[in-house]
Amino acid sequence: MTLNVSKLVMPLMIIWLCTLPLPAQAKQLQFDKSANQGGYTFSYQWLDINEQPLSFSFFIDNQSLFSRFRSFRAFKPEIAQVAIQRNIRKKIKAEPIEGVQAQFARNGQQVKLTSADPDRLSEAQQTITLWEDEYFEEYLHRNYYKKFLTHEYFSGIKPDHVRIALSSVDIFKPFKNSIIELVSIKDVRKVTNFILGFIQSIPYSTLESRVDSSGAGFSVPTKVLWENQGDCDSKMALTASMMRAVMPRIDLVFIYLDGHAILGVGIEPKNNDKYISVNGNVYVLADPTGPRLMNLGDVGFDTEQAINGNLYTTEIFEKVGN
Repeated sequence: MTLNVSKLVMPLMIIWLCTLPLPAQAKQLQFDKSANQGGYTFSYQWLDINEQPLSFSFFIDNQSLFSRFRSFRAFKPEIAQVAIQRNIRKKIKAEPIEGVQAQFARNGQQVKLTSADPDRLSEAQQTITLWEDEYFEEYLHRNYYKKFLTHEYFSGIKPDHVRIALSSVDIFKPFKNSIIELVSIKDVRKVTNFILGFIQSIPYSTLESRVDSSGAGFSVPTKVLWENQGDCDSKMALTASMMRAVMPRIDLVFIYLDGHAILGVGIEPKNNDKYISVNGNVYVLADPTGPRLMNLGDVGFDTEQAINGNLYTTEIFEKVGN
């Protein structure tokens, strides 16, 4: 039997390549990172939507910066195949299939099954297929990836943004009091707009094409800060992590459009707020990408058109404790 990785992971449509919005308005005045007792201190200055200067600094330890997502890297089908076949080999050696002989090739090639009993061989091949699916799911989870469907029902593999963001929340919990003090009021909108403005001012970067790079363009939240750049899905994950750390009871949803990704915030809409409903819950739209500065409830024309046309999919950002 041969393992067809393309069957497992294709059509591979790693998307969400973000397009640059309207002419830049965000202005980052200063960025600096410096080593400091087991980690790094990050310092930022930028102009907010009212062109008023703001500043923010914080410390992140080395483990959070460099070890938290060490296994995350661009998804490569050929590497996935090697990992799957390695596990299949171990499984068959530990649990031989009665009446079936298995031959293992080198370099991650598929196992070849033979048997004098055609029915036994067919049953064994079905068993191997189930194992392949199981090990493929394990591989994706271990490396922070997941299967997905676009709003047009194309299937593919993408970074597991929700899980990565959830795994990053604790990194930003120490920022809570500092952000509340800077905003000077415990107000969901004001806190959200502060975080949005901060992340919108971080330089936008397309990095690499989602279609061609299989997730290589995505940066985990700490990498966005370290490199001081990020594309839309990278900034979306960073924003969600920071918001959940500062406001642990806030409801959030990730919203995926063709070529873009934004957030939905579970708050009552006001005035001309743009929003969507998911499972009966209302989420006001928030676009952290930049370089255009936009407060909660404001999105670009193309995004609004896509939302109005239901050309998007969503993933709920689950709550885990407080």
